[in-house]
Order: sequence, then structure tokens, then C-alpha cells
Amino acid sequence: MDSILWDEYRYLSSNHNNDPIVKIHPRIIVGAGHQLTVENMNKYNIEYVVNCSFDEFSPEWFRINFPYNYICIKAYDDEESNITNWYNLFEYYMNTFMNEGKGIVFVHCHLGMNRSAFLALIYVCLKFDYNMESTIKTMLITRPCVFMNKNYRKQVVEYIEKHRSN
Repeated sequence: MDSILWDEYRYLSSNHNNDPIVKIHPRIIVGAGHQLTVENMNKYNIEYVVNCSFDEFSPEWFRINFPYNYICIKAYDDEESNITNWYNLFEYYMNTFMNEGKGIVFVHCHLGMNRSAFLALIYVCLKFDYNMESTIKTMLITRPCVFMNKNYRKQVVEYIEKHRSN
């Protein structure tokens, strides 16, 4: 984990409100809840939404108009939580949405910094065998505000390494 340069690209961030949505897979993008707009829905062909935080941090219009294409997993973002505790639920809905349609899955949390980024990282590394360090670098270069929670960093690296060896 020491070789991962978590903070190397942080200086590129103007702040979480202005950092762009990051595409980490042809069908998966990661950002903040406020970035779920009609404009972005059309621009990115967003068909599904996985909200890694709470309903109040995702626009109501999407939940009302597309109730079967939306899930909220209610993960916490603090120094005491273990983000991997929410991974099984996240993986279930990601697999469901990825198998159902052809559109983009927008993964977000309140600020698009920790919960969504870390859970999406685990998913693409385990499901598609993405290289963890290069995926982290891609995410940081495009959306430099991601991966701020230092405890989540350690948890996610250990989780990916453990589950790759099985």
C-alpha cells in the first residue's frame, strides 16, 4: 500500500463540487450526488444510479421517475466505519444493473469522494480484474478529490488483496 500515491494528484482538485465525474469502466462512472442532473444523464447515458450515501444526497427527480433503476445503500463515511461492510450489497446491485441494461451506472455518494469511489474501486478490481494502482491513478487524475478517508484506503487495499488471492 505504501507504493500507492494516494495524495500525489490532490493538488489538481479545485474542490469536490468542481472535480469532474470519472469514468472507470465503459459502463461505470463515479461522482457526487449533485452531479446527477438531466444534462449529465443525457451526456453520459446514465440508466442506473447506486447512491452509496443516503437518499437526501441524491436528486429526488431520479428516484421518482426511475424507482427501479435506483438504489441507496446507506453507507457511512467516518473514521470508525469499515467501507467493506457495504460491499456485498453494493456488488449485488451493481451486478443487477450491469446485467439488466446497456446504459451507464452512476455511482455516487454525497460528495463523490469516499464511499462511491472506494466501493467502485473494489468492484472493478474484483469483477473485471482491473489493476488496483492504475485504477486509483486514473480516478485521482480525473477526480482528484477521491480517496480522502485514510482508514478506507487500508481497508480497501486489504479487501482487494484478500479476495484476489481466493
